[in-house]
This record gives sequence, structure tokens and C-alpha cells, in this order.
Amino acid sequence: MIRLPKSIDYEEVPLEKRYRAATRSLSARIGALYGRAVEEFGDDALDLIRSVSLEHARDLAKELCGDNPQHDAKSATLCLAHLLGLVGMEVEAMEISPQRARIRIRQCLYRITRPELCQARLALESEFIRTLNADLTFEIEQCAARGDEACVFRIALQHRRLRR
Repeated sequence: MIRLPKSIDYEEVPLEKRYRAATRSLSARIGALYGRAVEEFGDDALDLIRSVSLEHARDLAKELCGDNPQHDAKSATLCLAHLLGLVGMEVEAMEISPQRARIRIRQCLYRITRPELCQARLALESEFIRTLNADLTFEIEQCAARGDEACVFRIALQHRRLRR
């Protein structure tokens, strides 16, 4: 909110538009910071990015999706899509069922171009999914940072075998 004298006309930018612009800008800045950190500190930076992502993912999963640790692939994917949507990413559901789901993101707001950095950053999404259900897996099928057209992620329910 901007407070101006009444004599000045100013059209307020809608909250949604301000939010989207801010999240896109912050995401690009985070991606650039990650890239610089990896240039300067190599694998140590990747380890730090993974570690912070893991911690942050657990908190996000509980805050956005509750304490139910038994989400199926469909509900976990919808929670993940909601999270990605909050930072302005457009998520396309290619397949979605209780057993498995595939989602596509055509434009990564982080603008990461190094596959190893993308993998470290995606520790957040992977741990987010595992927090929702330890029997769910998160796989990167396609990755724009590897040169693919888009990022495609697969979330699947893995049934544990009973020991005899």
C-alpha cells in the first residue's frame, strides 16, 4: 500500500499481480544465487542447497497439506501442484490417479541451467512428497536443465513387500 496525498491520482496494482511479479522475481534471484554458490563452492554448495531444501520441504508439507502421512499419489501431487503454483509455476497434470501421477512444468522460474543444481534444488519437491507418504517416490523423467523441452516429474506409490 502506498500512502499519497489526496491530490495525486494513483491506480493501485492488484494484489494478485503484485504477488506474481514478486514471486517470479524472487525465484529467478534464488536460481541465480544458487548458480553463483555452485560456481564459488562446488559440491559443498550443492550439499547445502539439498540440506536446506529437505528441512524446508518437511515444514511446507505439514503446513500446506496437514499431518496425514498417508496421502496417495493423487492427493500428494495436488498438494505439490498447489505449492508450485504459489511460486507462480504453471503445472500441467499429464496423468493423475491414486497410484501414480505425472506433471509437467514448461517454464522453471528458477532459470537453472545446470542439471546437478536442478537435482539439488528438487530435493525440496522430492522430500515434500516423501513427507506426505514414505511409500511415494518422486522421479525426474525430463529436465529442462538437461536440455529437455520441459520438466516432467513422476510421483508413484510403491507398495512395500511383507517379510515372511
